[in-house]
Amino acid sequence: MMKYSIQEVRESMAHLSGIFDKVRLVDPVNRRVLSFLENGEIVWEEYFCHKVWNKKGRCENCISLHALQFNQRQTKFEFVNEELYFIVAKPVTVIMEDGTESNFAMEILCKMTDEVFFEAYGKNAFAKRIASVEKKLYEDSLTKVYNRRYFDERLFLYDNQGASVKELNFIMVDLHEFKEINDSFGHTVGDTVLVQTAEILRSCIGEGDAVIRMGGDEFLVILINCDYMAAQRVTQIARDRINRGIKVNQCQGYTITADFGIAYTSCFKNTPQCIERLLQESDKNMYLDKKGINTCEETNE
Repeated sequence: MMKYSIQEVRESMAHLSGIFDKVRLVDPVNRRVLSFLENGEIVWEEYFCHKVWNKKGRCENCISLHALQFNQRQTKFEFVNEELYFIVAKPVTVIMEDGTESNFAMEILCKMTDEVFFEAYGKNAFAKRIASVEKKLYEDSLTKVYNRRYFDERLFLYDNQGASVKELNFIMVDLHEFKEINDSFGHTVGDTVLVQTAEILRSCIGEGDAVIRMGGDEFLVILINCDYMAAQRVTQIARDRINRGIKVNQCQGYTITADFGIAYTSCFKNTPQCIERLLQESDKNMYLDKKGINTCEETNE
């Protein structure tokens, strides 16, 4: 990531502001915007970065966050007040006046004014198309919960309105003998079971938590800033609801159950090692649950 002094950033932004519609320095982790007053004073804006797009929460496709995560330039389109903007986000490390270093994304916003650009679809259709594509980036097409990409990009850590994540629970969920359901009743019935399972899991969690379809009949429930006892309660509720709540006409007389594995940490660190450790522990504990062994290991890295 390129490093710039705060003075270099100020000068670059002043120059670019004369060319583009808006240039801003964003801290996407905390959703804050850093600005420079005319007297040279550095201030944090009172509003969150997504307010410029008239959004109440973080953008589904936050390219500034992606720019920092992958250390490369990211681009997207956004609509606001029936105007289309093209946005570029470039990761930068800024050396502050006190010598400390902070990572930001420099966002450059350019309003699209060429009507020829919209002739094929029209503005409204184009806006809907963009919104649909952004939603599908992180949505499992069958169950409508989050997909593996949402997990891989760690977006579950940033969807809590900037809350600091200290306690974290991973609950791995696997439908018991799901292959037998598919083989006996067909994939259409299997899909129905998956959809109902996802709906049940989603009904068991709170705002800021997440249900992710990791693949096949395997789901990951992520509980943010709640203790292990709370995760146990959620697990028991989900287990009971799946056992009693999945209703498929073709499966009458067949009880659908699920196995669960919890991994918990009280001192979460946002590192690939910590996340992978939680994933491995939840997966291991889920297989122990299949064998009738209930366990949980706290992960501290």
